[in-house]
Parts: sequence; structure tokens; C-alpha cells
Amino acid sequence: SETYSENQVQRKNEYKIDAYTTTGSSDEQTITASRSNSSSDGTNSNWFSGSDTSTTSNSQTVTNYKDGRKDENNNSSYEKWSSERTDDSKGLVSAVSKYSRWSTSYSNSSFKGGYTWTETVSGYDSESGTKGKTSSSSSSSWTWTRSGTVLDDGRNNWSESLSKSSWKDGKYLPSESDSKNGSFDPKKTGQTNDLPKVGEAPRLNKAPKRVVPENLKKVPQPSQEFTEINLPEPPKVPDKFAGSGAPVNRPPTFKEQIEKLLKTGAIANYNKIVALIIDPKNQGELRSVVDDPSMRTLIVQKFSQKPEMATAIMAALLKGSQWWTNPQNDFSLHFSDEKQKGTLSYTAKMNCWEMIWYAAFLCGKMTADRIRNAMNKTGYQWPIFSAMRPVMGYQDQLPFYPNRGIPGKQTRLPKPGELVFFTDKKAENGELPKGDPGHVAIALNSTTIVSLWNQPNNNNTIQIIDIGKLKGYVQVGLSFDFFKDLLW
Repeated sequence: SETYSENQVQRKNEYKIDAYTTTGSSDEQTITASRSNSSSDGTNSNWFSGSDTSTTSNSQTVTNYKDGRKDENNNSSYEKWSSERTDDSKGLVSAVSKYSRWSTSYSNSSFKGGYTWTETVSGYDSESGTKGKTSSSSSSSWTWTRSGTVLDDGRNNWSESLSKSSWKDGKYLPSESDSKNGSFDPKKTGQTNDLPKVGEAPRLNKAPKRVVPENLKKVPQPSQEFTEINLPEPPKVPDKFAGSGAPVNRPPTFKEQIEKLLKTGAIANYNKIVALIIDPKNQGELRSVVDDPSMRTLIVQKFSQKPEMATAIMAALLKGSQWWTNPQNDFSLHFSDEKQKGTLSYTAKMNCWEMIWYAAFLCGKMTADRIRNAMNKTGYQWPIFSAMRPVMGYQDQLPFYPNRGIPGKQTRLPKPGELVFFTDKKAENGELPKGDPGHVAIALNSTTIVSLWNQPNNNNTIQIIDIGKLKGYVQVGLSFDFFKDLLW
């Protein structure tokens, strides 16, 4: 059997206040092809299944200020997921899952007397497989960044850096890094103005080419048989049987599996739902649940006795989506506009706590008005502020995660839906230094979290990772739902 689907989305938005006007546009294309077959020779049976998903997205945001200044942000990304699995009568024969991402971004921000700009190109590849009783996994990531400042009086400075890291079968391989910088002052003699132009090739020797890899530009294609086959007229079904279920002999889709687990006991099946979401072969199907309002409602209804689980599940379903950027970003601009009530694109920029707010929003736990109230309570004064205490409920005396805290202090494991805070600072006199934690995530279980950050894999999208992958002290808070009526 074979399935093939294409989905394209285009969005435009505008936000106006007296001080500035922000316009944004984005487009996204997702193509998925899957196939499966089985055979039997009388003594042995074989099953094969495979899927390929390709996503291309672009976004642009431009802010024009009343005083003449202008900010611009552009982002593009290519992603590809693929998986293949073969089984026989004795069990698993082989399985392999691959994921690749290539992304580029450019931002330009003007100020009185000049402007700053940043260009970034990054890539990430991972592969895991099993053949017989042998399993292996590997990943590699790299990031190239160039940024600079140009002043109206002719002065400028710039820097360029490259970092690479890789991991194989549980071990980190030696990393690579390189950097270069320059500056120019017209009042000084003997200098050369070598300011790079936007889009200029990297100047580092080992820097990657700024070209999309060919394998990511190749989108999944249906087979020739799939496009040419003439399907027979479906048999007429008596009215009393109409709509009675999925077609016979078709394996259930990811959404159908999630729906069944929800309806047969969401809380009891919580770990099974999480396992389905984490499984790499379902990566391309997660959005089929998020995009369906009836499924989001079902998640909320079936977890009504444990609403924090619904928020955790919704955050996990966003795996591979959004883009980590601190405010001012797409999230803050969207929800500060009283006219905006709807959802954001899968490439929208937000930070760690906003991701959790957004998951709660998709569950109906936070309305757009409540998000605005939370933003007002926090202050949302760019660029320095924190929502950790006023909205996320962080307190200095929160218990630590076992073996990730200060000796002698209380510890406990997080429960599904509880908030997990990370502080990468040194303790002083047996206490954490004053200040707010640098990161917050939401727990899927006692060891796994949903996190939006660029750590630990230089991956700026939502990740499902082990708590041990992030550095620093770890403290365990209460669930987000616990605070929604107390603080907002």
C-alpha cells in the first residue's frame, strides 16, 4: 500500500501601534510519502514499512518605527525525516530512522547612529538504526554565524565563527571551532575596511557553503504505479454501516492510534501516547493532531482529571516546530495584539516559557486574553525581563532534581506536566546566587522534558530530551496549571 500527501500554508499578518508597525509573512510546504507491503513464502512472513517527509518553510518580519528606524528578520529552513522498518516472523530484522535540517537566518536592526546585523547558517543530521541485535546512533551539528555593527560615522566591527560537534553511540567526538573578526575606524591610518557584505561567502577555511544540500531539496515522490493506477469503484455500503470505521486491512494512522488511546483511557495510556510521539517514524504525523481542533479538544477532555498531562502532551506534539528566540518575537507581537485570537505558524519564534504558554493555549487552558494578562503582569519590557517568578511560579526554595542540586537540599523527581528549571551558575555558601533561572522546560516524565532552546544540539526547535543533556542545577516546580488561577 502507498499514501502521498502535500500541504501548503501561507500566512500574512500586520500589527500596528503608534510607535511602530510590524508586518509578517510566512509559507510552509510539507510533503509526505509512505509505503508498506508484506509477503509470505509459507514458512516465513515479511513486513516492510517506510515513510519520507519533507518540510520547507520561509518567514519574514519587518518592523518600521515612527522615528525612521527599521528591523528586519528573515528565516528559511529545509527538513527531512525518513524511516524504514523490516520484520519477519521472528521479529525485527532491521530499522533505520534519519533526520536532517538546514536553516539560514538574517536579521538587521537599526538604532540611532547605525545598525547591527546577524547572519546564521546551521545544519543538523541524525541517524539511528537496528540490524538484528545491533543498534547504533549518530548525530552531527554545525553553526556558522557572522555579525557586526556599522556606525554612521564610518566605524564598523564584525566577527565570524564556526562550531561543529558530533556524537556516535553514546560518545561525543572531538569538536571543532574557528573564528575571525575585524574592525575599521576612518580616523585611524593604516587600516583596511574589510567589512563583509550581506550574503558574502564565509571567510573561514572550513566554513560550509551557503547552499542548501541537494538531498534536502529532493522532495518525496509517489511511485509511478501510485500516479497511474486506476482504482476500482468502491462497493456500495448499506446506509446503516456508513461511516462505521477505517478501511479494512489498512494500518491505523498516527492520529487514529492517539485517538484510540485517548478514548480507551488517556491517563492509563499516557506512557503509550508519549512513546508514539517520541518515535521518530511518526515525526511527520504529529501536526495531523495539532491541526485538528477536535483532537485538541479530545486531549483536554480525556485528561480533565490530570490537566497538566494535556499541556505536556500538546508541547510534545510540537516537537520539531517553532524557533527559539527571546522577545520581542512572533509570539509576543501576536498575543499583544487584542485582535489576534488564533494560532501561530509552526515556524513562529518564541522562547522557552512562551512555548509552554502556547501549548496551554492550544489546549484551551490559556486564552489570548489570559496570555496578554500574563505578559502585562511580567512587564514584557525588552530586552531584559523574566517571567520565571511572576508566571511560571519559580521560587528559590524549590526542591532540586536528584544529583543535580546543592548537597543537603531537598530533592524530588518531576511528574508529567510539572515545570523543570535550569540554572547554570555556581552556588555560593551552599545557596544558589540571587536571580532567575536561565531556562524552563515541561516534564513528560521523571527523566524526559519538552524544551525549546538551542541546547544541547544547536537545534533551535522544540526538542524532547533527557534532563541530563542540559547543564547546571535543576529544580522541580509545580505544574503550569497549578498557577493559572492563582497568578493570572
